[in-house]
Amino acid sequence: MRILHTADWHLRAESPDRLRVLEVLRDVLDRESVDVLLIAGDLFDSPQAAHRLRPDLRRYFESLQRPVLLIPGNHDEEAFLEGIDLGQNVRLLGTEPVELEGVLFDGLWFRRSQRAVRELDRIQARWSGDAPVVLLAHVSFYQRTPRWHNRDLVEHEGLAPGQDCPLLAEDLADREIAYLALGHWHQYAATRAGLIPVVYPGTPVPLGESELGPRYVVLLEPTPSGPFSFRPLPLQGVPEIRSVRRFIWGDEAPALEQLEQLLAGGEPHVRLRVRLEGYLSGSEKAFRARLEALRGAYADRWAEVMIDFTPRQVPDSLWPVLRALQELSPPAALGPSWWQAYLEEPLWRWVEELSGESIHRRALQYLVNALLEQA
Repeated sequence: MRILHTADWHLRAESPDRLRVLEVLRDVLDRESVDVLLIAGDLFDSPQAAHRLRPDLRRYFESLQRPVLLIPGNHDEEAFLEGIDLGQNVRLLGTEPVELEGVLFDGLWFRRSQRAVRELDRIQARWSGDAPVVLLAHVSFYQRTPRWHNRDLVEHEGLAPGQDCPLLAEDLADREIAYLALGHWHQYAATRAGLIPVVYPGTPVPLGESELGPRYVVLLEPTPSGPFSFRPLPLQGVPEIRSVRRFIWGDEAPALEQLEQLLAGGEPHVRLRVRLEGYLSGSEKAFRARLEALRGAYADRWAEVMIDFTPRQVPDSLWPVLRALQELSPPAALGPSWWQAYLEEPLWRWVEELSGESIHRRALQYLVNALLEQA
């Protein structure tokens, strides 16, 4: 059985980009010969959107001609509690498990300000037999208790601060779960809790400026060595937000050349965000005019282009220091593996530019700023 995992569509009538993804997903389901579609919460952006779009979504799910298993999220739970009907192909998980072709599917709903482990203990009691379990959950997953949680409160009272619903890796110890299909965080991320794959597919379209990069769904396929393997599938043709940051070390020409090369390779579905910062040797007014000319020349190659520049001022006495720092190479200690421990807390803090070179560059920026404050 081939399974497609997605989440966090946040559909609403006034956001056509989000509605267009329905046909993109249909193409993926057909192309990959998917048998079952999983939606791990927040299909709708609000209960009101759920009721308004229900007829359209019912027709859509019926046209897919395959089972759709889903749970509500923190945005649309009210609509599902009221019994919204999305057609005979759709099964709402959480009250009882569903078994399809020898795989048991169950659902863990978002419980505001509560640890998810309590609900997990309750629903696990109804699992029986040897069928592999695929669990859908709309939660915040952490490898360990986050620093901003009060550990005594979380461990002893079963509560969580604010609006969170945390699930910790230790909560999954000794549980027979073949795949944990998560929703709630909007960026693709995958890790393991022991042997359990723990995966967020992210939103199929970006909902805000922080949701950078390609959008994904996740395909589960049977394997001879275990129940499933999984791999992210990039969604083609959906909007994408791409952020590029550059620091200018007092020589505008290379920065402008690199920017023009970037803009010339336009991608029509990408909303490009270019953020420049640094020190200019020439006129700021002329530099900004050149930036606007480049943006105008290549804007039609992108869905949208935004270029922002934050200038820094350097006294003449510090220019030699600045140029000397620019020529330094990153130390070997900042190799490609140094950052991996940071993926544990929390998972959604994915790394946009965590290379040794970029971290070294940022450290030099801080050093130069400190020198300027003392100048």
